[in-house]
Amino acid sequence: MDDGVPFVHGPETMGEADVGLRAFWYRPMLLRNSIEVDVDLDWGIHCNADALAEQAAVIANRMNADGIEDAEVLALDLAFIFGFDHEYFHHRFDSGITSHVMRTHAQTGALPANFGDYEELHDSISTRREGPEWWLLTEETLANAHIVMDQTRLGGLKDAFIEHGLLPEPGDRTRGPYAGWRYVAADPWKFNCLSHHTWLQILTGELDPLGIIPAIEAITHEGGLDAAYDALIDSIVDACGLPEDEDSIPDRVLGRSGSEHLFAMGGVPDGMLRRLEVPMHFHGGEANRMAERYGPTNPDWPYAIIENLYDCLGRYDDGTIDPWGGDDPFTSLA
Repeated sequence: MDDGVPFVHGPETMGEADVGLRAFWYRPMLLRNSIEVDVDLDWGIHCNADALAEQAAVIANRMNADGIEDAEVLALDLAFIFGFDHEYFHHRFDSGITSHVMRTHAQTGALPANFGDYEELHDSISTRREGPEWWLLTEETLANAHIVMDQTRLGGLKDAFIEHGLLPEPGDRTRGPYAGWRYVAADPWKFNCLSHHTWLQILTGELDPLGIIPAIEAITHEGGLDAAYDALIDSIVDACGLPEDEDSIPDRVLGRSGSEHLFAMGGVPDGMLRRLEVPMHFHGGEANRMAERYGPTNPDWPYAIIENLYDCLGRYDDGTIDPWGGDDPFTSLA
């Protein structure tokens, strides 16, 4: 983590292709190589506990240098909270897709024609990490933006996540779509447009369902990669169109060759998708220790753990923080 080089997805940890998430990954609920609606028995959030412990040790060394007490536990909690919430966003997206697929199967007796293409596309592009194609994996942008936008105290740890390398510095092009969070975190409409873009990627199996790559390539030619990276989100928003007024939201977007796509699934941030339970799978020699710390038998998970992070690391932002209540976005671990 010290040199800021992103971790490449692979057999070492099986984690995501970003240094802040190298210990975590998510498996969808349905098998993608089946012709029927078959549940993947290993679905849920996965964590390489040994990789997480190594990552936490690096963070703890930095905290110790700053004179922070109980750095080992704080570092582990900070790294786990970030990884878990990122993957939980993937679960929310997967929940909506699964509902759509099951409904489609009930109506037609078949799965969508391109079901499963997105995962292969995502993995191959993440391995290469070559922009601007890599930047188009907007689900990763949304997952990090969702953490920053969280209305509970988790969102207030944004600067702590950045300071310790979990959340990319705003606009850090070397970390691709994971660093695009700053472009959408302050604008719900942009977040909504990227959500629709990701829905279309999954449902069509296309990386660029809105056909924005030519515009990005033109910007790259004129202003370089940094200018293109800065313009990526706006290009997606432009393809989605803008509402005529705050009460008028367009219900379709234009795709390639002028074809139209309906906005799929509705919104992502709110509603029942915020409160679903998800299985948690720990792997490696540290698995039992992690399960005890972050499993459903620990009464401190997650609220007391987050409160302790605030008390020990300081309150990083001065904004209004909603009090704890029954409408929290967290889930119980199954």
